[in-house]
Amino acid sequence: EVTWSPVSGVYLLMSAVICLATMVIVEYVQALMPWLPNLMENTFDILQSGWVGILSIAVLGPVLEELLFRGAITRVLLKKYNPTKAIVLSALVFGIFHINPVQIVTATLIGLLLGWIYYKTASLVPCILIHIINNSLSVYLGLKYPDVDYSWDLFTGTGYIELTVAIVIFVGAFLVMRRTSIAYPWKAGVREEIEVEA
Repeated sequence: EVTWSPVSGVYLLMSAVICLATMVIVEYVQALMPWLPNLMENTFDILQSGWVGILSIAVLGPVLEELLFRGAITRVLLKKYNPTKAIVLSALVFGIFHINPVQIVTATLIGLLLGWIYYKTASLVPCILIHIINNSLSVYLGLKYPDVDYSWDLFTGTGYIELTVAIVIFVGAFLVMRRTSIAYPWKAGVREEIEVEA
């Protein structure tokens, strides 16, 4: 099944790890573009003022977005184009869908990760997990530390150490996940080479 292929517990753990690393990296990229306007700031503040809004952002939104963007759009693109083109196109569509300028860049970058994981596993399970972790942590930090712009302000205040650690963790998790993935034959009649399982 292309949507709910079984995924190991270790892979789900790696998905959570790479998500946390990606959040720091993406946050740093966002910090390099402070001129991008946040047109949805007031809307998110209103949504985060009640449990219905919080659950919509943290859980419902991620599930519905993964069903649409990975389960439908990326799935179709992978059957039509080569993996790189399909993943990049789906990430761009995912980014543009967010409309909010400050989110477009970050959503596109996260969309690349989600598209790659979906391509490697043919499963929405790790994608939904990553999306929920990303949104939930963003909501939590926004509510708990409303005056803090970036997560590293809670630690060193510079971001360099956190970014370095995040990159190392990202690369390590990526290599583990790449080795333990089983390539799904996306195109009909074409068998992709199955990667050696770690």
